[in-house]
Order: sequence, then C-alpha cells, then structure tokens
Amino acid sequence: HQTRCDSDRHTVGRLGSAVFGRSSSTAAADRVGQMKVLCMHAAGLGELVAASLGADVDGRVVYADDSAVMITTKAPRGKVGGLSYVRNCFVVIGSVPRRRELAQAVQDIVSHIPRWSLPRTGRSYRLMFSLDGQLAGVPGGVRSRLESAVSRACGGRFTPRGGGDEYWTIT
Repeated sequence: HQTRCDSDRHTVGRLGSAVFGRSSSTAAADRVGQMKVLCMHAAGLGELVAASLGADVDGRVVYADDSAVMITTKAPRGKVGGLSYVRNCFVVIGSVPRRRELAQAVQDIVSHIPRWSLPRTGRSYRLMFSLDGQLAGVPGGVRSRLESAVSRACGGRFTPRGGGDEYWTIT
C-alpha cells in the first residue's frame, strides 16, 4: 500500500514502508513546523483515534490501520506524544520501501540517512526495531552500519541501554 493521501481519504492496510523515526517521548524540544508522526494505539480503535487526532492536534491522516495512524501536523511533538489514547509516537524522519527482511530495510535506511534531517543534538541514543508490532533484532553488521550513520548525522554516541534519544525502525 502507498502512504499517500488524496483529499480526506486515507490508505488503510499494511504499512507499505519501513519508517525510521525518533520517539517523541525522548524529544528535548518541540519541533516547529509541519511534521509527520506515526502514532501506535490499541487495536480496533483506528477510526476513533484518527478522528481524535484530527480534532486534538489538527492531524491530517496519511495512513491508518488497526493499530497505527500516521498524520501530518504542526502541533508540538510533546502535545502529540502526551495524548492518553496514543501508546507510542514517532516523529518520522524518513521511510524506505518495505522489504521481506527487516535487515534489508535497515540497510536501505543507512544509505538514506545522509539525505535526511536528523536533529544534531549530540545526545546519546539507542536504536530500536519493530517488525509488525513486535520488538525485533537485526544482524550485528547491519546494526553497526546504522549506528555509524546515525552517530555521524546527529553527533551523538550510541548507548544500548538508553538514557537519551531513541531512533526506531518500524515496519
């Protein structure tokens, strides 16, 4: 499926891309301007969450399925991440086509990071991977290449236990 929107209609179905994003709960400052946000929510509430995001943060739905909604909004990221009906929120930095293997998608992300705008925070960070709603791992070599690319882009240091920013690859 495409993650495009024409007028008030939105794409429903399986997320057709691997999304690379920054957890909104780790954001140090609110972003100014338009941003794309992937919001995870309890299964079965898609239409209600999509409507609520439209009302609460003036979100325009780009993609929706049974447990996730992607919106564009100008609302501060802290406001979106603080909504009680949203389980997790990720500010979308970029996306690549979904691949059969998560490792292939991560490799594609590595090659795109130099062209994407990662916030140059200098903060420590960790990497997380989600495949169809479940935490997942990727082979060490692919993960190392992603760590290097993110470190160069954001000026931060990788720390596996967290305590800083979180960058997620979600399919």
